[in-house]
Amino acid sequence: MNFKGYGNGRPGQYMHEFTVFRRQNKKTDTGRVAKDYEMKTPFVIPDGILAEASQQEKEAWEQNQHPITHTVVSYQPPPGVREKDVLVLMDGRGRRFQVQGIVNPAGNSLYSIYYVLERMDVYGNKCGDEVCTVCGKD
Repeated sequence: MNFKGYGNGRPGQYMHEFTVFRRQNKKTDTGRVAKDYEMKTPFVIPDGILAEASQQEKEAWEQNQHPITHTVVSYQPPPGVREKDVLVLMDGRGRRFQVQGIVNPAGNSLYSIYYVLERMDVYGNKCGDEVCTVCGKD
């Protein structure tokens, strides 16, 4: 993990809150799978530490056809986050990250590492007749 440009900080200074959205798919008339909408889940990552992925991590995930740009480390991981979920950074800008993989290094769910791809081409969500903005409003 590369904390480039941050310098030395105090513990807890770089923790951010992420809201988890679950992606719902549908089948088109031709039988292809397409994204239908994203639904807000009750899961929140309260202490996510966002870092740019190292070059070695990027290359390893690229070889598995799952490109990543960042890693998110959480010391209080919610139990329901899974691959293909979308993490929305609640910092006012609403940066969005698609989960490509989850690693539980200790094996006891005390903390998790999420390997994510930042998506800049997705601006909002559609939940039924209502539009869920990236600010997390239902």
